[in-house]
Amino acid sequence: MNLDSPEAYATLDPGGMIARIAGLPAQCRKAWQEAEAFPLPKSWRGLQSAAVFGMGGSAIGADFVAGLNDLEGAPPLRVVRDYTAPSDQGERSLAIASSYSGNTEETLASFQQALGQGAHGLAITTGGRLATLCRERSLSCFPIACAGPPRSALGYSVFPLLSFLHRLSLSPDRSPQAQDAIAAMERAAKSLTSDVRLHANPAKQLVRRIGDSTVVIYGAQHLTAVARRWKTQIAENAKSWAFFEAMPELHHNSIEGMAFPASAKGHLFAILLHSTRYSTAIARRTNLTCQVLDRAGIAYQVVDAQGETPLAQCMTAALFGDFVSAYLAIQRGVDPSPNPTLDWFKQQMSSN
Repeated sequence: MNLDSPEAYATLDPGGMIARIAGLPAQCRKAWQEAEAFPLPKSWRGLQSAAVFGMGGSAIGADFVAGLNDLEGAPPLRVVRDYTAPSDQGERSLAIASSYSGNTEETLASFQQALGQGAHGLAITTGGRLATLCRERSLSCFPIACAGPPRSALGYSVFPLLSFLHRLSLSPDRSPQAQDAIAAMERAAKSLTSDVRLHANPAKQLVRRIGDSTVVIYGAQHLTAVARRWKTQIAENAKSWAFFEAMPELHHNSIEGMAFPASAKGHLFAILLHSTRYSTAIARRTNLTCQVLDRAGIAYQVVDAQGETPLAQCMTAALFGDFVSAYLAIQRGVDPSPNPTLDWFKQQMSSN
């Protein structure tokens, strides 16, 4: 498929997924401004911990923020992807339900359990049963003002959390980082949009290198969550197998498994997310991983996160991955927007 063909995008992307990806920097700015203006109850001052309850694209922003908190020594942020809440959720805890649709069954179940244990509640949603619950119980509900599939609302998954947690003294002030990250995304997007031709578009070039291969993404520290984001975007947009691994854990098991099956050498492509903010040990491990891949005969590419701050690097690397996932869909002749298998599965789960 010709990645420079306007006709290909008109035919294969009628839902406008690539346009939504290109609009992510503006979405982040809007989400940040709305979150900063959103009132938080005064009674929440003095909370000691926060947990985010969510699944899929609604939870990935919490992974980003949790990684940043770990990197910068801020209070830990727990991310709950399950039907049950941790037993330590209580009156000094904030339970944040993040569900784009407001109908995610795992999120509703675990969030209500946390509320039952005494936790304060906040929802981030477009509506659904979650918004109804908030109205019935007089809980704070931050509205997601973004149309499209949940995975296209990354800005609303990340930036409200940054604002809310800082205002509750549960993370540092990242206002300067937020503005820097949005500006870095705007700069990065200029070379990634579909009207930028292959010879000047690094996302399209990477897609050409990937070809029909299965992608494995490696990340570390604050980019571990970004590696997860690449994996989920390739799965949902390109309808393709994809996997992610975290350093240094993969150096204690996965690298030994590259020998077999021998046929994998021609069908795998590794992407190593790299950051100038990595520790010295992780930077060395990244270089050694490249040597391991060379020895195993596995094709790979190092992707450098852009920007100076950890948040900017997370967001620019995620933006790059989103474009790659959409161009993979076009190259493979599929529409990136619909997810018929996911829709079928949810329907089966909801049927009696």
